[in-house]
Amino acid sequence: MLPDRERLEKALEYLSQTDQQHAFLFAKKDAQKERIKLVRAVKFLEAKGSVAERNARADSDAVVADAIDVWENVVADFKLLENKRTRANTEIDVWRSLNKQGRTL
Repeated sequence: MLPDRERLEKALEYLSQTDQQHAFLFAKKDAQKERIKLVRAVKFLEAKGSVAERNARADSDAVVADAIDVWENVVADFKLLENKRTRANTEIDVWRSLNKQGRTL
């Protein structure tokens, strides 16, 4: 289905309404990845034993696993929003291209 003027307006509105959420999720996914490193480092320092044992304890800690789960969810939310925004941009580009060709819809 080719985009008409109404779909163009909806795509532009969607992009403007999701700018802030897109930026927030982008920042949150990176911050959460850093949080995983920080939580893992704390758990490593709290653990006892050899370096290998401390690594194993830190990697298998529930708090680290929870941080990884949060990161995975944020990345999924970000990617879903990014894909929807890409589709809106594609509709705008198609509309623009058709208009250049004199095929006003």
